[in-house]
Amino acid sequence: MLRDYAFPKLTAREICQYPAGSELMQKLSAFHQVDPENLCLCNGAEQALKVAIGAVSNMKDATLLMPSPTWEHYWKLATAFGVRTVPYHYEETKNGLFELNMHCLEDKIDKAKRVVLLIASPSNPLGCRTDDKTIHKMVEMAAEKGYSIIDQTYAGFSGGEEETLASCLNTLPKALITRSLSKYYGMAGLRVGFVAATPETQKAFSIFGDYLGFNSFADKFAAECLDRHIEFEEIANKTVQGRERLSSYYSSLLGFMPFKSATNFLLVRVPEGYAEHLSRNGIKVRTFSDETIGDCVRITIPPKTIIERIENLTDIFCSSVEIKPQTPRNASRRINVIGYSS
Repeated sequence: MLRDYAFPKLTAREICQYPAGSELMQKLSAFHQVDPENLCLCNGAEQALKVAIGAVSNMKDATLLMPSPTWEHYWKLATAFGVRTVPYHYEETKNGLFELNMHCLEDKIDKAKRVVLLIASPSNPLGCRTDDKTIHKMVEMAAEKGYSIIDQTYAGFSGGEEETLASCLNTLPKALITRSLSKYYGMAGLRVGFVAATPETQKAFSIFGDYLGFNSFADKFAAECLDRHIEFEEIANKTVQGRERLSSYYSSLLGFMPFKSATNFLLVRVPEGYAEHLSRNGIKVRTFSDETIGDCVRITIPPKTIIERIENLTDIFCSSVEIKPQTPRNASRRINVIGYSS
C-alpha cells in the first residue's frame, strides 16, 4: 500500500519550532464537512477518552453508564478517576447477534441523578454496531440528564452505509464523538485521533486543543493519508470481504459460531483447544478469561494468504479432534462482563 509513499520531510524550522497550524485539521474539516470549531485533534482517541472520563469525575452526582462487555480500558480510566459507574448490558441472541437491552438502559438512566452515557459503536470485543436509530434514541434519553460519549474508533468497516460525522453532530444532542485514525488508516504508532462535538460539549468535557500544537510529523502523515483515502477505502473493502469470507467459513463448521461484525476483526465461539492450535502454528488470536465469552476468540482480519492458512489449519484441527455441537443456549442470554483488553 505505502511502498510508493514518500514519507513527510520536516524542515529544520519545523523541527525546532512549535507548530504554526495544522494541515490535518483543515483536511479533516473538509473531508467530514464539519466546522473546525467542532473538531479537536488528540494524541489518539485514548487521550480524548481519558480527558472526557476524567471530566465526569468533576460533574456533580454524575454516573457513567458503560456497556458490558466492553474495552477494559474504559473501566480502568473510570476507576483511576474515581468515577461512579453502572453497566448496561448486551444480550446474545440465538442468531449470532449482540443486542442492547434498551429497557434495562432506560431504567438505569431514570434512576440516576445525572448521566454520562458511554456508547461504543462498533463494539470491542463484540464487533457489533448499534444501528443509527437506536443510537439516536440512547443519546436523546441521556441528554435529558446529561451527556453521551460515542466511541467510533472502529468506524469505516461496516460494509454498508454509516451516518456521516456531520449528520451525527447536527442530530445528536450533547454528544462527544471520539474517532481514531489508528484502525482505518493503520497508523497506531503515530497516535492520531480527534474529537467531534459542539464547543459547549467540548468545554463540558474539558476538551481543549494542545496549547503548543499537534505533533508535526503525525499531522503531515495523517493529512497525506486523507488525501489518499480512496486507497485506504479499497483496503477496508478487502478487509470486509475477508471478514465475510471467514464468517461464512466458520458458519459452515460444527462447533464454531461467528458473531456479526462491523469491525476489522471477527469474534468467534470455538471448540476447546482451537486457539492453542492456531498459536502453535504461528496465528495469534485474542482469547478471553471470563466464562461468558471465554470460549470465543477475536481474530483480526488478515490478508487473503493468511485467511487461507487459517482455513487450512482449521481443517486440520477439525479432522484431528472430536468436535461437539455448541451447548444449546437460551434464545437470549445476558452478557455480564466487566471488560476485556483490546
